[in-house]
Amino acid sequence: MPSPLRLTTLDSLDASLREEWNHLAGDKLFRRFEWAQGWLDTFGAGAEVRIVVVRDDAGRLVGVAPLCLRRRGSLELVGGDKACGDDLSLLASPERLHEVTHAIAGWIANERRLGAWDELWLTGVDASDPAANSLRAALAANGVKLMPIVDQARWVRRLPESFDAHLTTISKSSRRVARATLKLLDAPRSDYTLEVAVDEPSRARLLEEARLLHELRWRTEACGGCFSHEHFTPFIDAVTRAWLSAGLLRLAVLRCSGEPAAAVIAALCNGTWSAYLTGRDPAYDDRHAGWMLHYALLRQAIREGATHFDLLRGDEAYKHRLGARPTPQTTYYAAGRGLVNSMRGLSQSGREALRRWRHKAIKPEPQSYDGAAASR
Repeated sequence: MPSPLRLTTLDSLDASLREEWNHLAGDKLFRRFEWAQGWLDTFGAGAEVRIVVVRDDAGRLVGVAPLCLRRRGSLELVGGDKACGDDLSLLASPERLHEVTHAIAGWIANERRLGAWDELWLTGVDASDPAANSLRAALAANGVKLMPIVDQARWVRRLPESFDAHLTTISKSSRRVARATLKLLDAPRSDYTLEVAVDEPSRARLLEEARLLHELRWRTEACGGCFSHEHFTPFIDAVTRAWLSAGLLRLAVLRCSGEPAAAVIAALCNGTWSAYLTGRDPAYDDRHAGWMLHYALLRQAIREGATHFDLLRGDEAYKHRLGARPTPQTTYYAAGRGLVNSMRGLSQSGREALRRWRHKAIKPEPQSYDGAAASR
């Protein structure tokens, strides 16, 4: 018989959890301790930390629910919002998954009975995630029904063993672009160079260039890029510093004749290469700087033994041309107790029904691509 579990709630992030936390996170970059820490210090400023920790009777960490209580009594997963964390969820040992999710579901339901939260939001969850689906069933058994809301899909490419094998799986036009751009990059006296952050000085310098390139990409957009949010700059600075320290960071800038042309902030985590944020100078679109950067990085990911190339959320057409395919994501919502919260839940349900109807009635046109477009 499995040993009983012990559940405790933390009101701050405990640094001593880092190693065990990251072990449970596995290849899930946005479930790692560094992401939660950077998010809580910036986007989560002012939030009440509600991290639920589950241990077995031997004291081993077998589960974590990284939650916080934010505006208007909203209980949320740490790591989402404007930071756009993808594939978020609980952390749980596979062998104790059912017990962990039921223990956490009991805690969430009890907090609801106590009126501790008015809304529950679980954003950026993989639609097939075992922990989220087990939690959903356990919450339903405790009288808390999670309403699924379609979120933006992630675009993931399962990588073959060689770059040549990858080329055989994409269109002829994409193959021509890949070979032509990489030939220019690899030429002995190339006008193009690719610089990758290897230490703290290069991280700080390349991050600033990536920021400028990202802003150039979004200059014509009314909504602005992610750096327009007050918390994003300190957030990404902290996270990339932590990724560098952990050996995960893959921050790169492509230069043309010495000038920054395109950039990506990425990380390689246990076989999954995640391209978190990209930017480009549109002045270099006619030289295919965006394509050159992405193909160079995809080739490097294969050389480093990566098994998946994750281009994250956003339906830009270039992701399909790189061979990625959509992985559905879901946001889950539940209303707290009381008449006001019930009315709020009904309103949210109505908005989601209308949104789904409009999505079926009006299919968006595919987006064009002429560079290293950014989904964030």
